[in-house]
Amino acid sequence: MLLRLVSLAVLLSIGLWADTLTDSFSSPGCTGFDCSYRYSIPQFNPALGTLSEIDWNLNEGGSVGIDPDYCSEFGMPLPPVPYSYTSTVADTFLNGGGSVTYSKSGLNYGGCAGHDNIGYAASLTFGKTITDVAAYIGTGDIGASMDPTISGDTPPIETYFLNWGSELTFTYDYTPPSSVPEPRLSVFLLVCLILSVAYHRTQHRKHSARQSQRPSLE
Repeated sequence: MLLRLVSLAVLLSIGLWADTLTDSFSSPGCTGFDCSYRYSIPQFNPALGTLSEIDWNLNEGGSVGIDPDYCSEFGMPLPPVPYSYTSTVADTFLNGGGSVTYSKSGLNYGGCAGHDNIGYAASLTFGKTITDVAAYIGTGDIGASMDPTISGDTPPIETYFLNWGSELTFTYDYTPPSSVPEPRLSVFLLVCLILSVAYHRTQHRKHSARQSQRPSLE
């Protein structure tokens, strides 16, 4: 029983002292060949406490357009033409990264400028935990860039991004300084007091039970 109570006290103390600070950012939608974007992330203010690690997650998404550029010398669309592609969207961010590959084949109405193109919807989600946090402590900003790319085995065409955007979540895991959270300390001491009283009551009941089980001398 005592071991369970002590374990509960340890868990409560960890929960009382640990804290997190989360910021969310987003990039505007982008259409074109270059959809790189540079995030400006506030550093962790050391006045808040001791930074232990950082968790970040980046979600990117939109569409990839594929332009077959299949038209006659007179600028008129040609009959439907078979097509196939294997296309990969990839990106790296703060020493993390991810990629996703799409494949498709079919018939496309060959398009000159202004005609229907082929393409696909795409999304990337990746993140990382940073434990080397020295560079992220201060009162300035951290610059970090996303730079998505498109590659793969496609017909002689152009590929480009359509309404490509991203959302970044940045979480600082830290411990507040001991001189700040008096209410937290009070709660922790109260928990210890309750556990101490519970322990002594348990011991008293055991002692009373043993006394009642002893044979009478009369």
